[in-house]
Amino acid sequence: MKNEFDEKQDLSQAPDILHNQDPRLSPRQAEIYRNLEAIGPEIAAFYLDGIRILQNNDLETAANLLAHITREIDGGLRNILSENKKAELEFLVETPDGNKSTYEKEKEDDFEFCFTTPGTVTVTYKRIGKHKASILQSLGINEPSPLAERWLEVTGEFHKFAHRRGAGETPREKETFIPLWNEFEDVLQDLVGNYLNLLSKVVDRILNREPTKEIRRVLPNLLKSETRCKYFFKNLNSPDWLGPLKEDRWFDPESNVVVRPYTTGVIELDWSDWWKPLIDSEWFDSESNSLTETRTRTITDDRISPWYALEYVERVAEHIKKYPCKSTIDTLAEILDTIVGCADDTREKIVKDRTLRQRMIKIIATLPEDRKKSHYNVFEEYALENEYKDAVAHWLHARRFIDNIEQNNLALREFLSNMSRADRIKFPKEISKAVNGENRLTEQGLANIYREYVVVILQRFTNCLSVFQDTLSPDQYSTLSGLLTALQDTKQIDWEALLGFIHGILSSEDFWTDQETSFFKYRKQFLADAAELIVLGVNDDTYAFDSQLLPLVEQILLVLVENTESKCTFEKSPMATFLNSPKGMVFQAILNYALRFARMNDNQQADFLWPRAIRADFTKRLDKNIESSFEFSFALGAFLPQLLYLDKEWVINNIERIFLQQDEHRWYVTFSMYLVSSRKICKFLYFSFSRGGHYQKALNTNFAHRTVETALATHICTFWLEDYENLDDKTSLIYQVLNSDNLNFLYAVIQFFWDRKDNLSARDKAKIRPAWRILFKVLSQGGDSSDAVNSSFALTTLPLWIIFIDDIDEEALTWLKFCAKHTHFYFDVFVDALLKHAPKTPEEVGTIYLELSKVANLWLYTTLPGQDKVTKTIRFLYSVGHKKIADRICIQFAKTGFTFLKPVYDEHQN
Repeated sequence: MKNEFDEKQDLSQAPDILHNQDPRLSPRQAEIYRNLEAIGPEIAAFYLDGIRILQNNDLETAANLLAHITREIDGGLRNILSENKKAELEFLVETPDGNKSTYEKEKEDDFEFCFTTPGTVTVTYKRIGKHKASILQSLGINEPSPLAERWLEVTGEFHKFAHRRGAGETPREKETFIPLWNEFEDVLQDLVGNYLNLLSKVVDRILNREPTKEIRRVLPNLLKSETRCKYFFKNLNSPDWLGPLKEDRWFDPESNVVVRPYTTGVIELDWSDWWKPLIDSEWFDSESNSLTETRTRTITDDRISPWYALEYVERVAEHIKKYPCKSTIDTLAEILDTIVGCADDTREKIVKDRTLRQRMIKIIATLPEDRKKSHYNVFEEYALENEYKDAVAHWLHARRFIDNIEQNNLALREFLSNMSRADRIKFPKEISKAVNGENRLTEQGLANIYREYVVVILQRFTNCLSVFQDTLSPDQYSTLSGLLTALQDTKQIDWEALLGFIHGILSSEDFWTDQETSFFKYRKQFLADAAELIVLGVNDDTYAFDSQLLPLVEQILLVLVENTESKCTFEKSPMATFLNSPKGMVFQAILNYALRFARMNDNQQADFLWPRAIRADFTKRLDKNIESSFEFSFALGAFLPQLLYLDKEWVINNIERIFLQQDEHRWYVTFSMYLVSSRKICKFLYFSFSRGGHYQKALNTNFAHRTVETALATHICTFWLEDYENLDDKTSLIYQVLNSDNLNFLYAVIQFFWDRKDNLSARDKAKIRPAWRILFKVLSQGGDSSDAVNSSFALTTLPLWIIFIDDIDEEALTWLKFCAKHTHFYFDVFVDALLKHAPKTPEEVGTIYLELSKVANLWLYTTLPGQDKVTKTIRFLYSVGHKKIADRICIQFAKTGFTFLKPVYDEHQN
């Protein structure tokens, strides 16, 4: 008999029925598959094989196979979502007196009833619609909904295709089942076809169910996503889940306390004095010792990923505190035993993480006293010690210091009251012995104590300051430093006595010849404190001295400026250097004195307003062979507008000597200080610097500190608003700023207009669009990374300009979609503006929101700002018929971990 095979066919290999290739999935199918896979790999595999069968034309029984697959998917979903309903039959019992009773029973069950009225008893039964009941239960509803009806209708047809028609019949063609498959996919779309549907139809249903074995098998896969895990445990409240979850090891610290590196940001490092102690640390390598460079460092630290399951345990613990339940308390205690008794390294991780530490302490505190074990107490003490150890250490240190001061002040007194002038000269050594024993107190420590004593008895010292003029320099410094501290607190001092004391010290030959043996430079500090005291006395009328003392102040200042050493070299942090330098303080004192002199001797007829001796001294110091310190350059730049007020002619005649372009370093620090110190930009100086090429030079200079470049761009923008700069001129300063690749310049332009948002005229606002057009072109070339760490200040502040948009036209829409990706710091401002635009351009607002929702994950572990405004906007989009885009926005936010839009989404689904 002839067989049915072609004799040329190779029968040694199994047929490749499905060609072993992955099927082509539409976007809808891909989303359904991903979410079925989140429920479980088996149910997702059935779905994927179904698509393979659909796309294969070589299977004659494809319709039957598809029907079996759809039944498996349907049954798998209902097994998870519905209750187990055992009853199959519904009996109706009608008694002779007309009463009716219904009973639901399994087939093999018996039921009994009795009656006393004679007559006929009628018993009828019908099959319970388990399929319908199961679907309603799966959806958590009692009455059919449109989705339930569609689900019931489509799945009710599957059995017709699942079974063979008969041995003599031909198989059903695949095309006859395809309409059912498409309808079933519609049902799956509503059930799990997007992230929010998965939450609403699956996760929410599970949250309201008892933890069956079927559900518990699903959870590990379903909660593999951090956002779903966060949602589940945030919304789980039933104590009934505690035991089963414990059995499934959701509270096992060994597998749930996971440390991951977490990037917190990027900082800019410069070489200000306060960074110098870090030179030898890991922050800097051996090749980075140049004082002219700025570096950035990405800050990362190891953090424990949120243990969301423990949040649920905390809620249960609070619940049983109010409603005690022995079995739940037992389970809770067992969970605590596991956590507290875990390996030392894991327990240490828990204790070091503040959130977990506090959560554990709260959970332990809810246990009844008779259930707290000794190791709970040990853990609690260990955790509390870690919680407060820094604060306690600081408090103890401060307490010891205060006690030391109080004890030593008692001893110092009133000694001082009986000491002769000669004895006072021996003060450091003798008092150190008397108070603390031989050599137990260092000179610096004693000076600090002495300073505190001066503060306490300020008035007594100012009455007899001359007594201390012959003491050694540590005492002189301590006295002056104490007076400086006291003056800042009391704002009252005998200036005549104090200035006489300072002048007397400076006039003493011993002061200048005394050899300092300590690393603590008392003489230098004395000079700096003297200058700072004078700054207080001349700069603020609250502390001011009488005008009769001005000549004495001038004498002191001329001595200070001649004898105070410069301590700074060229570096690119001018402000910090100037403020922290003793000689910088001296120059501040001189210029503040000159301004007070001008205020108190205001003579409009005079050629200049500052003292002649100071004028002559400054003129002399313009020669760098005479004054080589950078502090002088800092002072000239910082006080240039004030110098213009004191003596305009002097500034005009010396402008090129003050800003000496041939000396790169000196010009750099002087112009830097002018830029960052100018509160109000002077038109005369602006044009002088423009004509002299200083602003152009500054644009071409690589300033290391961002504040300098920001100030430079602010100067130029200010005069652009005044129409002294023309954006259409490619040689103009403003054109160069806006078209620069220097992101600090661009940031400054953005911030400039934002700071003036409430005071911009219509003419000013007209400049924003052209500027934005250029900014977008420049910034968009760098890519569209939404990573907050790697984005510049310019990118992250540009979204602020949304408030300047009156209409979201096509060009503005392009800009705002780009800005939406960089709203890391100004999310609230951005969504507030979008809410105002929604009534006029709802579709455009929705389009922008789709981009905006992509960066919401930056706030995953915190609170997303502006949630109320986002909710109002999306609700409005639904109300005006933009459901499709509103759905997508809600889903995208949920995917990033924020489900606050879920109620709005659910309201607008069938």
